[in-house]
Amino acid sequence: MWYGYFDGCSKGNPGDSGIGGILIDENGEIVEKISKYIGVHTNNEAEYMALLELLNSAYKHNVKEILIHGDSQLVIEQITGNWKLKQESLRPYYQQCRDMLFYVHANFKWIPREQNKQADKLSNEALKQTSDFCNYHRGVFDISNLERITSDIYIAHGTEDYAVDLLHNVCTCPAFKYYEGDCKHLVAAKKLKETEKDIKELFPA
Repeated sequence: MWYGYFDGCSKGNPGDSGIGGILIDENGEIVEKISKYIGVHTNNEAEYMALLELLNSAYKHNVKEILIHGDSQLVIEQITGNWKLKQESLRPYYQQCRDMLFYVHANFKWIPREQNKQADKLSNEALKQTSDFCNYHRGVFDISNLERITSDIYIAHGTEDYAVDLLHNVCTCPAFKYYEGDCKHLVAAKKLKETEKDIKELFPA
């Protein structure tokens, strides 16, 4: 019998998310550790994606039978058919996991979080892999890409558009949540507002 543990985390729910997992063989040896950044998702989506990654790992190692542990009661109860799937947004992740069960015979067991510390640690460590992503969002932002909507609201245009609210000092970009209030769009908007103020002082209407 092989054993597996999975966990997913979301910083913001939805927010930057990571997945963690451990695959253990019949001899109690750890065959694979999973720790991946998966972008912006909800906590439940991250849990399902962690389970899917673990099932893929089991399939890759030709595992025929495995007991999988997780601390997400929702995922465990839904994947075993005890609970109905009510959130349609979770259906694609649920279905992919169900499809994998045609290839990997798995049983599932819910465990409390304190018994799932290794997978939890791996999922949180995955967030550290976002350094390139977050450095991109924390970098210099061209103020010419800002569109002023009101005196305090701007839209930061780019690959994706984000709303910047200077009155409440918030931004809708993922980096704002990750760094708890620091992102390049806010910095650029503040700079632009200061520039506009200086222009008005120099050239009053």
